[in-house]
Amino acid sequence: MWKNREFKWLVAAAAAALITAVILCVRAPAAAAQIITLELAVMTALYIGLTAWRYYKLRNLSDYLHDLSDGSESLALKEYKEGELSYLQSEIYKLTVKLQEQAELLQKDKNYLADAISDISHQLKTPVTSMRVMTDLLADSRLPEEKRAQFTKNLEHQIDRLEWLVTALLKMAKLDAGAVQFKNESFPVRSLIDRASEHLLIPMELKNVAFQVHGAPTLVMAGDEAWLSEAVANILKNCMEHTPPGGKVTAAYEQNALYTQIRISDTGSGIAPEDLPYIFDRFYKGKNVGADSVGIGLAMAKQIIQKMNGTIQVEKTSASGTVFAVRLYRSLK
Repeated sequence: MWKNREFKWLVAAAAAALITAVILCVRAPAAAAQIITLELAVMTALYIGLTAWRYYKLRNLSDYLHDLSDGSESLALKEYKEGELSYLQSEIYKLTVKLQEQAELLQKDKNYLADAISDISHQLKTPVTSMRVMTDLLADSRLPEEKRAQFTKNLEHQIDRLEWLVTALLKMAKLDAGAVQFKNESFPVRSLIDRASEHLLIPMELKNVAFQVHGAPTLVMAGDEAWLSEAVANILKNCMEHTPPGGKVTAAYEQNALYTQIRISDTGSGIAPEDLPYIFDRFYKGKNVGADSVGIGLAMAKQIIQKMNGTIQVEKTSASGTVFAVRLYRSLK
């Protein structure tokens, strides 16, 4: 109560009026009644004036809240001095800032969702259109067997691509929604590399790309091996796709007291400087990507690694190849 500015005014005015009344009554006892009446009138007027001023300020705050509820984006709020309204103003301002931040986040999420839906629609439309065309061609009885076999193979390729795309998008949706419960189990780092590269060994062999692994077989780390293998596999796949025939992809791992590091390198043509800041962005395609690239492999890898207390970065890129560095930090107990 004593922090209330208006209350202080009333107490000070009442004290001054009481002292003045006592002095005047001592000096002029005959006019005591008139003096007391005058003092009461002054106090009443002061109280009414302060009450009217307080309600005026409250009405301004009410109008501000009304404008805010109608969608006003202004955060302007008159500065009140110390008093009962300063506390109310402070709380209203905090709420206003919080509401605006939430509105900005919602708008950002809305824009992101719209862009994501547009990108996903485009990514799905491409293989579906190709499959429709090839299906129409296969329905032609006059189509030569050689062409029929070629179109059938292309159709299978598009189905595989579509299946991978849908699976990847579902995984990313789970990660975005926080619906993934990561395990924290111990496993050999070499086992992680083998699991991640298992389905890529044949494509590498067909492309004449060598794959080498360097690291102590006894090194053990903790985490979710299944999800980490998904992340590492996407990095390996990216390196394989950008490595020409006769090239090499290497996975080297080591460990210290703070983290386990996996360095994945290739002997491709490197990443263009203008593409480097965006290679981990979802659906981003650089100038050197292939026609079948979707642009979500590295984005998913980064998302998984970050959720498992890790980091990923391009450690080096040049005309002789690119090096990705993945660091998975140990949890402090």
